[in-house]
Amino acid sequence: MAKIISLFNNKGGVGKTTTIFNLSASLAAAGKKNLLIDFDPQCNLSIATIGYDEFADYLQRTEYFPFGKTIRAFAQPSLQPTQKSETYITQPKYQKDTINNKVNTIYEQIIIDIVPGDFWLNSFADILTVGTDVVQGTGLYRFLVPFLLVDHLKEASGKVYDYILIDLPPSFNTLVRSALYCSDYFLVP
Repeated sequence: MAKIISLFNNKGGVGKTTTIFNLSASLAAAGKKNLLIDFDPQCNLSIATIGYDEFADYLQRTEYFPFGKTIRAFAQPSLQPTQKSETYITQPKYQKDTINNKVNTIYEQIIIDIVPGDFWLNSFADILTVGTDVVQGTGLYRFLVPFLLVDHLKEASGKVYDYILIDLPPSFNTLVRSALYCSDYFLVP
């Protein structure tokens, strides 16, 4: 069973993203499979790991990808039950062998995947409420987005991880509470 670890601090600039970046590399070196979820609307983890231009491509909304290929493609359809949630993952740029056009692996397994963030998460945080939606259970699934995303990856692609690391914004809003509800542990750098 994967351990979900969120990194949170109400102050910016304390090293949350840097800690996730280095922790995932250390866990990968130990042979652990990791999923990084960029749940911060600033999207610094996505930009740092997959590159600015590549991240811009993931944000693009098209006819075939109406929500882009970010966490938005999974989270926004959960607000509109007629839409189908999709999960897109990629690998950090530093893990890719651009000469041979393949992803470096350990024991022939990809060790680090990332679900790119989206600036839209600011709007998603505004939509989440901790009032009657949660008490009545009507909006509870919205608060479980990180957990449901991991579960969806497991069912859809058979992806199983040892650790899920969630990068959070520097504010204690409903988006942060959602991730903390889904976490086994949290670190406060």
